[in-house]
Amino acid sequence: KHVMLLRNHGTLAVGESAADCWIRMFYLERACKQQVMALSAGRENVLLAPQAAQDEVKMQLSRGLGGKLAWAGALRQLDKSLPGYDA
Repeated sequence: KHVMLLRNHGTLAVGESAADCWIRMFYLERACKQQVMALSAGRENVLLAPQAAQDEVKMQLSRGLGGKLAWAGALRQLDKSLPGYDA
């Protein structure tokens, strides 16, 4: 709904703010890496979380992504690692 994987073009995220877009892309990248790692172990070895755990995650995500807090932290890391990027 808010994130797209575009064949031969990369990814696209939309949201109410840059922070929301950034956090969506952050979680998409992490989810993709985890999926590849899980599949590399073999499909027969992949275990799904119990339904109660899946429901809890859905409930937590419905309260918002926490993009503002994560965005501020990401900017602090960027300031440290690449000073002057915003010049």
